[in-house]
Amino acid sequence: MAKAIVFGEILFDVFADCECLGGAPLNCGWYLRQFGIEVQMVSAIGRDRRGQEAEQLIREAGIGLDLIAKRDEPTGYVTVKLSNGEPDFTIHEGVAWDHIEPTDGGAPKAELLYFGSLAQRTKVNRATLKWLLGNGAGYRLFDVNLRQDYYSPDILRDGLAAASLLKCNHEEWEVLKEVASVDKPWELAERFGISAVVITRGAAGVDLYLPDETIHAQSKASDVVDTVGAGDAVAAVLGAALIKGRDLPEAIVLAMEAGAFVVGQRGAQTELPEELKARC
Repeated sequence: MAKAIVFGEILFDVFADCECLGGAPLNCGWYLRQFGIEVQMVSAIGRDRRGQEAEQLIREAGIGLDLIAKRDEPTGYVTVKLSNGEPDFTIHEGVAWDHIEPTDGGAPKAELLYFGSLAQRTKVNRATLKWLLGNGAGYRLFDVNLRQDYYSPDILRDGLAAASLLKCNHEEWEVLKEVASVDKPWELAERFGISAVVITRGAAGVDLYLPDETIHAQSKASDVVDTVGAGDAVAAVLGAALIKGRDLPEAIVLAMEAGAFVVGQRGAQTELPEELKARC
């Protein structure tokens, strides 16, 4: 049984001067592996150059490939333009990860199931996620990633209903408030039976909302190269802490440090400092 299953898109972030393998679920899996967590990816890639490169990089990262299908559609890619370090994404359609289908047999089991909102833009992917949610994972991390118009109130409400832990940024929180008709994070948590809500706020830090307390984590200022992948590192630290039985109030500080480190690097996947990994 895998410790963690990450479900969703595999894609290349295409910058003006380079391409970097990414996709929030894969990024989260990449960082989970750095904390010694066994990871199985559920996704799809194309039978093309990018697909071959993705397969090789995922194998080198030690992420399980058995549930990554190969398809005739091209491997996913996103055009990224940076403005003061902040990314503007153009997400292309008709790609392999739009067709993530269930495999034969029952859904794989894991302690943690990570899923986002972007991969749910197709009907087949939503059906596969429902299949995975039937595996009885103890922790179900819903990482909201609102991109272009690839979400709906129903997708968000279903994700909230399935989640035990929610992560979003401050802009996504404003959308969730409207969808859920709430004003405060703890009201949303109570309504949907969510144990903890994490809201990232860029340079202002991260807030963790628990039933009986709110914790703010603030990082030291760092030079921003690009913010792609920072939130995924935050999600991975929280997921690793849950699997290892650590307290979330302690983990949120490490998560903030991980996110702050990633924004100082190019690309979504980078090696975290050994000192930080040793503390999780």
